Amino acid sequence: RTRLEDLERNYDELVTTKSSLDAEITIYRKLLEGEENREGLQQIISNVGEQNQANVSASSGESTSFLRSHPTT
Repeated sequence: RTRLEDLERNYDELVTTKSSLDAEITIYRKLLEGEENREGLQQIISNVGEQNQANVSASSGESTSFLRSHPTT
């Protein structure tokens, strides 16, 4: 009987430990997924920044050519 109680206690400890480890693994998995998403977002931000810079450069070129073709004085 005592042996059975010891085994049951050990089993309960193992189940508790497993549950804690599963929860910790889930947290780390979410953190890793967040890092992956962040890297993806950083890539998107970088691409948008490059596109905006290209648009600004193109707009500046258009403005300059417009001013040259339409002098104010």
